[in-house]
Amino acid sequence: MKVKQIKSPTERWMSPYHHLIQDATGAPECDLAMIERIMREDIFHSTLDWQSDEQLKKAAIQARQLLDQNRDLYEAERKLISALFLKNKQEAETAAAKIQQYAKEN
Repeated sequence: MKVKQIKSPTERWMSPYHHLIQDATGAPECDLAMIERIMREDIFHSTLDWQSDEQLKKAAIQARQLLDQNRDLYEAERKLISALFLKNKQEAETAAAKIQQYAKEN
């Protein structure tokens, strides 16, 4: 797969696959990461780097269809993952603060 050089500041967050996904599906930017995730987890059950451009395009179309059919499920999954990440981050920060406090006291 040819990776497009990211040039504009607004494109910095985009993975190399987002342009291919957008070209193949016409999906809005807000759906690209979720479509890529569906391709990895629900279609290929693997990384994407070993797929041909044609396989990636077909998978992107299939993933977009899955997203459109099951948007509520995928949105809920994304919210759950975000919530778990934030909870773990807060727990790590609390633990680090306790360790620093203990080190100061001893």
